[in-house]
Amino acid sequence: MALQLTDLRALELKGGASCLPPMSLRSTLAASLEARLSRLTALETLKLDLYRLRHFANCCESDQPSPPTLTEQLNNLRLTDPGAMGQLRAVAEAEWAAVAAAARRMPNLFELRVPVEANAGDLAALTSLTCLRVGALALPRGGHSARAPTYALPPSLRRLETHTPMPVHVVAALQPAAPGERPCSLMAGGRLWDLEDSPWCLEFQAGDVDEQSRLTALAAANMKLAAGVLERLGFRHEPLWRGDDFPGLRVWVSTPGEPTVLPPALGDAADPRHSGSHVESWLGSLAPLRLEGLVLAGWTLPARDLLGLARCMRTLTRLDLRGTSYTVGSLQHLATLPELSHLYVSSQDWEWPGQVQAEEAYEEDVIESAFLALTASVPTASGPAGAEGGEFRAEAAVQNGGWVPLPKLQLLEVEYPDGVFVESLERALAPARQELAARGTGADLRLVAF
Repeated sequence: MALQLTDLRALELKGGASCLPPMSLRSTLAASLEARLSRLTALETLKLDLYRLRHFANCCESDQPSPPTLTEQLNNLRLTDPGAMGQLRAVAEAEWAAVAAAARRMPNLFELRVPVEANAGDLAALTSLTCLRVGALALPRGGHSARAPTYALPPSLRRLETHTPMPVHVVAALQPAAPGERPCSLMAGGRLWDLEDSPWCLEFQAGDVDEQSRLTALAAANMKLAAGVLERLGFRHEPLWRGDDFPGLRVWVSTPGEPTVLPPALGDAADPRHSGSHVESWLGSLAPLRLEGLVLAGWTLPARDLLGLARCMRTLTRLDLRGTSYTVGSLQHLATLPELSHLYVSSQDWEWPGQVQAEEAYEEDVIESAFLALTASVPTASGPAGAEGGEFRAEAAVQNGGWVPLPKLQLLEVEYPDGVFVESLERALAPARQELAARGTGADLRLVAF
């Protein structure tokens, strides 16, 4: 008997016209796609990489031209034709809905890959899926304005991947498999953006930040819920599609051009939302994840947050603070991290008491002191001054009767604006570089222009 098209087990479609059809035609094309795919009821694997369906392309894999992302298309309409934004959003939803409707008619479909923005409300019905890769994951309309209901993941899902970072409120609304069942691994952005150390990329969006440049109470609460969801997902139980398993997280704020997000306002001490600390408000909820990598971008961290970070995230081996503001002197609080091997900072992010202007020279003595606190041995086993009584004494490295900060440090990288007072910065960092060299471990302090 000749093989019928309906007997196909795997289908991969690529390419298509290298321009987007008019919006008036895209909904019609989506309905046509659904009608044709729905006939392939025996499919087990479906991969669609058509130009018009690339809402968010995979930056690492795709070697084909891609249209502007859905976000870019919406932003362009905001400037040129705001009234059409709702139409584009409806078209994008229809394109995903067409794929989801066809997939529901494929009882044996275990792998689905399509770079569109998927609706989390449709996932539970795709009961046979074990692997899902989409461009982005969104909640049904209105899910960001208030505490969203939870949306169950397919019961058999073992791997969920998105090409873009996951909004915090979306992660908070996911309902993984029941405890005790084999967990689903998550890769959000990260390696699909060539960020090898951050398989989890989460973002707070513009609606999560109030007019005073502080996280809203709802956003902070959503991060606590998201941390619980991440704890039930995980990524250690099976190899990811690329590279080694590495429990790393990147948390950033996608509000381009806006100031960094301030810590919560001081207020009622009983309410962590008003504690003046990101760690007490939301960042500390990530501690149970036992992260090894953390990237923070778009924040203002007071000294108490760097101290709190060092207290609650003892498993960190890589910490990247580029794009986050803090006083340079508060870096000393990171000295107690026992496993940290790579630390990345940028001189452009340093805040100075008295509002030192960019054209003034760096305060060399402040920088020198801060970086010596991260590198120079102290002739006592009590720990650094910022450790409050040496509470981490048991984890401190002791050599010749002295306490060694960051005992596993291999790379301390400092970015600086190209050509801006590099001589002053070099002088300030020279003593710390010498201290690292004296360890004999190959540890390096590196200046990198950007």
